[in-house]
Amino acid sequence: MRVVYLATAPLPYDTPILNELSRRVDLHVVYLRQSHAMSSFVDDFGIPPEFEWSTHRSVSVRLPGLDFWTQVTIGLTGKLERLRPDVVMSKSWNPFILEALAWKTVRRRSFLMWSESTRVSGLLRGRVSQLLRRAVLRSSDRIVTIGSQASAWITEDLGVPADKVTTSCLPSGFADEATTRGLFRRIGRFDAAAPRFLFVGRLVARKQPSRLLAAFTQVRAELPAATLTVVGDGPLRAELEARSSGDGSGVTFAGWAEGDELRRAMREHDVLVLPSEREVWGLVVNEALAHGLYVIATDDVGSAHDLLTTPAVGTRVPVHDTVALATAMTAAVATQRHSDDERRVRSQVIAECSAEQFAADLHEAARAAVRGRRQPGRR
Repeated sequence: MRVVYLATAPLPYDTPILNELSRRVDLHVVYLRQSHAMSSFVDDFGIPPEFEWSTHRSVSVRLPGLDFWTQVTIGLTGKLERLRPDVVMSKSWNPFILEALAWKTVRRRSFLMWSESTRVSGLLRGRVSQLLRRAVLRSSDRIVTIGSQASAWITEDLGVPADKVTTSCLPSGFADEATTRGLFRRIGRFDAAAPRFLFVGRLVARKQPSRLLAAFTQVRAELPAATLTVVGDGPLRAELEARSSGDGSGVTFAGWAEGDELRRAMREHDVLVLPSEREVWGLVVNEALAHGLYVIATDDVGSAHDLLTTPAVGTRVPVHDTVALATAMTAAVATQRHSDDERRVRSQVIAECSAEQFAADLHEAARAAVRGRRQPGRR
């Protein structure tokens, strides 16, 4: 089976999935962003591509003052005509997807949508946007989503038949290492009087770091020895550091970290807190669980609905509710144990969130799309 995947550019979690998919199908990836960085194919996990790939000329369009970006290209049908796939796959809502849908309809090929949007993600949720998304999804032969919230949005809000949708789980590069490397083992002993909280992410408004600092202030009123480490960087850093200045704040800004540095940071902490709004999935939840951390996340975090399913693993709180966030942080210390055994249990929660499983779901959906296209009487 020949599959052509259309994407704007390489993403950190895409490459492991696509590598696994290339072991199951004849895969060619077309990237529509041509830049100097593309030539080196730098990937955050340091995993090189094992699939055939190429680029196609496109133009980026941004609207000043709005959270809007799109990718426009012309002549993509010519590229598809040369590659002659059985299945075209994409997860982008950019205009080039319409050209691909037109080609697959004329050539009677199948289209597979890898969908990540949820009802709370993104800012473009007007009537025109919804009509476009509904048309694209209904023209897709099969859809694979990254979680229950993405599937619910497609089936409940956009009216796509449930039998066209496969719900999968977005994997993290840390997930496969959790058991083999014992990442769940905490560095140091757990001290209920001095719990160590952790935040990992960009310091931007959508991640709600200011709300976390406000909640942590309330936690410190009950647990004066508690600490909070902020791993990340961004435009809000200077403002946040100014608010937390002084030796008695308990807050440390560690800057950006990745790889072994981030692994160590997670092993040195007890509870990850993710107060984000509009978080499609939140891979940091996977990564924290792989290291055995207890996780507190808001209802806007997609992975929280699929991974934080028992009180022993983590808890969800309403987005924008500082009091609920602080209460959950205190409760995580009072009601949860943080031994290696409990951390191991949490690390096992993401055992099925692997690149292999996601690729298997894509493969089966592609096969189902081709079977459906070949049914007698279907054009």
